[in-house]
Amino acid sequence: MRPGIREAGLCAVLLALAAGCEPRGPVSEAAGRRSGYVPPVEEVRFRPSDRLLGRADLQEVVELQARGDVFGLLERLEADDSAVRARAAFALASVGAPEAVDGLVRALGDATAEVRRDAAFALGRLGDRYAVDPLVALLDREEDR
Repeated sequence: MRPGIREAGLCAVLLALAAGCEPRGPVSEAAGRRSGYVPPVEEVRFRPSDRLLGRADLQEVVELQARGDVFGLLERLEADDSAVRARAAFALASVGAPEAVDGLVRALGDATAEVRRDAAFALGRLGDRYAVDPLVALLDREEDR
């Protein structure tokens, strides 16, 4: 038996809460009124990405991504920490800015495989023809597959 709209809406609210998201919209508001649940003020003012990461430098990359700050993310591609560089490359995939292509192509030469992987992913998402030759060259020399 398929659930009705009400049950499906409540399931969506429960899944969002389980995932740490603040459910929004008419279904979640109606469910909140029925259950009597009113989230505390500190729970409401944060986006799902807030406090997601235990490291401030990685959280900063998430915030730059949320703001669509391409140039801030490109600066993080030059960070000393490879985890920051990898997360910045991955974040640039979702921002989708063509001005990120040059920095991502440079990141294909990074010493850390995770940075190269995330830069390749981002370039694939951007779909810029300029990146094809560097990506093929990376495949030819890559040992960490």
